Amino acid sequence: MILLGEYKIDIERAKVYRGKTLLEIEPQTYKLLLHFVDNPQVIIDRDSLINTLWAGRVVSENTINKHIGNLRKVLNDNPRHPKYIETVSKRGYRLVCPVDINGSNRFVSSISRKRHIAAIMAVIIFALLTLLAIFTATTIESKDNMRVDSFEVTRAVGIEFSPRAIPNRNEILFLRQNGKQNKNQLWYKSLSTNIERKVNIKAYELFKLIDIASHNGMAIVYFQAKGPTEQCNIYRASFRVTDALSGFEPLFECQSFQLYDIVYSKNEDAFYYSALKNGNQSAQIYQFQVSKNSHELIQQPSVLGSNHLNLDISPDEQKLLIMSADYKRNTTFYILEIPTNKLTKHKTVDYLITEAIWAHDSQHIFYSARPPSHELLRSKPDSHHESRVVNVSNYLSNDLTLFMDNQLLYATRQVNFVNEMIFSDTPMAMKPNNSIVYDTIPALFHHQHSYLFISNRTGRNQLYKGDLLTGDAFVLSTLPEHRVFLSMQMSPDDNNVLLADQNAVWRVPLKTLNQADTLLDSLSLFRVFDSDLPIDNVNWLSNDHFVVSTKHNKTPHVIFDKDKPTHLTLSSKWKYAFIDHSHLDSIYLVEKATGRIYSTQSNTLLKGKAFAAHEVDKLKGKMPPSYFDPQITGKKIYFMTAENKRFKLNQVSINEDHTDAQQSLDGYYNYDVTASGLMISHLQEIQGDVYRAVIH
Repeated sequence: MILLGEYKIDIERAKVYRGKTLLEIEPQTYKLLLHFVDNPQVIIDRDSLINTLWAGRVVSENTINKHIGNLRKVLNDNPRHPKYIETVSKRGYRLVCPVDINGSNRFVSSISRKRHIAAIMAVIIFALLTLLAIFTATTIESKDNMRVDSFEVTRAVGIEFSPRAIPNRNEILFLRQNGKQNKNQLWYKSLSTNIERKVNIKAYELFKLIDIASHNGMAIVYFQAKGPTEQCNIYRASFRVTDALSGFEPLFECQSFQLYDIVYSKNEDAFYYSALKNGNQSAQIYQFQVSKNSHELIQQPSVLGSNHLNLDISPDEQKLLIMSADYKRNTTFYILEIPTNKLTKHKTVDYLITEAIWAHDSQHIFYSARPPSHELLRSKPDSHHESRVVNVSNYLSNDLTLFMDNQLLYATRQVNFVNEMIFSDTPMAMKPNNSIVYDTIPALFHHQHSYLFISNRTGRNQLYKGDLLTGDAFVLSTLPEHRVFLSMQMSPDDNNVLLADQNAVWRVPLKTLNQADTLLDSLSLFRVFDSDLPIDNVNWLSNDHFVVSTKHNKTPHVIFDKDKPTHLTLSSKWKYAFIDHSHLDSIYLVEKATGRIYSTQSNTLLKGKAFAAHEVDKLKGKMPPSYFDPQITGKKIYFMTAENKRFKLNQVSINEDHTDAQQSLDGYYNYDVTASGLMISHLQEIQGDVYRAVIH
């Protein structure tokens, strides 16, 4: 029997007790506990954890974080004031509680004297490194005159997001979603007393908290929500720190257009918002004056963007910060001087910033750093000098807001996408794992029980190969640059794979990926297409031909033969062109205006001859107008639909003797289908918390 603080570990029976209470503990978490018990007061780095728990296999940072978190929950340990597991910054973890084995209380129980000396040396080295880090941090602090402490505000199961400060009080409102299928709940929390409670919002479904103002001692909450009539509106309501919102008042509807961002001006009693409406190709910025009940376009950048126009109004309400992204996902900062209506362009960064906000001084801005880092930066809009404010282990969600005089609220998000085989008649129906791993974009082989996929298990998106029979997977690439891939598809003969992101396409031979002694470290040799406009979809049309479709109005489709673009053309009337990979004699075309599916002979189209397209009669009336990502295999067509923040995977038979099927998903990141079955990347789990940063 091993005693660890108030816990007993029965090695023979592999059980853990608190007093006389038997605790539930997962096998992997129990294994982790024993590893710490065998190495008390030793800094255990992540490589040691991987070798011990996962036999050296590649696992993500999030997977390790999850198991450490699980162990802390079992031990009821607070990571900020640890009694058991201490986090040693940038080094690993250490068991700080004495271990009592057979009645002998000691810090070193099962490690040798050599390892004990090594542990002491590690502590000394760590102390020296800490002193060096303190000196470096002091230098940065002296230069930037800024020190930041972060504190966790929420820690419930599910996600907390959209925090907003109640003026002049150390209190906030925020949204919480306990499960993937639940509606958002509104919660109140006092940061002084740590008391929190759910707020009654009646039959309303809140999507986003916009702002909170103060009027005669009452908090006025502005938010985007769907009301009892299922209509999306911008609302305001009263809140007296009781258990309910009251006096719901719709200000304007947001059902008929796509709303991207919205901010509220207390001085003007007006909203500034960016939205895609009136048939425009990109978002535009409007002002809605509450007293006049009127919308009008305001002065704004004329750059043709990619529907990412994000806004923030300065604390002094004199300036509107506008973030405009082009089709290459470069972000430019603009400032609109509200009193003079003067628009000024400021710096451009070569990555997509989805949110930035003004600092308290109305001179600096806070914004996210270049992916894949999870940092918040502070800078002036026209300066290239950046100061790091916050560095977290999980993704930052778009929930930045100011709090008090020198504080900032932000939220994190940890998402688990998994690849799962469904709609399969074979015994290879893979089930999701239980780790926080971001596995996306599966591409099934046609002639072996394998698949490719993209994962950030190593902290950066890389290419992996998986085995459908065993579930094993191994990495194929060590790409140094961060890329957000959107599409991947195997050629019908399994000789090449197409990879695409927002603006580029690569054709990679499988023999390059299958080299056992070399990992792919660059895609530059395999780039076949670049576009200033976003890529809509990429599909094989034969073993050698493929089509790349972009948002170009006149010539959206470029057909390639191997690595070279051809002179073959497809009319802009078509939205998709794709094939059944097991029957290459036909090419299917989707009409953009109607969503109807046509077929034509492959040889005719790919030889540049005039082709006749015939509508697939069995699909008439079966396809909804807003479907996307169609694929066909055998006598079944598959496609996606989206409604009310949920996705549906649809299977429709081309023959009358087959039944149609549908599967509802909470989140979706591409799928692939072959004769083996259908594999889809879907959301398994999502977690997130709200944090408070105090800036000194």
